[in-house]
Amino acid sequence: MSAWVPLMDYAVKKGVSISTLRRYIKLQKVKYRIDGGKYLLWDDEAEARFAYPPSSSSSVHSSPAVFNSLPVQQQSLEEGAYLQRIKKLEASLQAAQEEISELKMLVSLYEDQLHSRARTL
Repeated sequence: MSAWVPLMDYAVKKGVSISTLRRYIKLQKVKYRIDGGKYLLWDDEAEARFAYPPSSSSSVHSSPAVFNSLPVQQQSLEEGAYLQRIKKLEASLQAAQEEISELKMLVSLYEDQLHSRARTL
């Protein structure tokens, strides 16, 4: 079943961010129309609950490259890789912060030792 789907519903169904869909609209990589100021995307696999009623005041914009042909699975894999990278960076940051804390403590100890030696002289 094919239907016009609101941007948010399409994003949820396809697992793609709204900002990505807006970029695809701007680059005309998806078939879309504007109805009452709202973007609707054409979905060849739309379920009836996502169907948006047609409107006479809307205009349809199309291009040869339809979003369904984009590798959504590849995008999901890339997002997973980014999430793993973020987790590694967060762990590295935490380790660096702990090391900085230890170094500050050592500096404080050495300064105290230096001051105590200076007092004895």
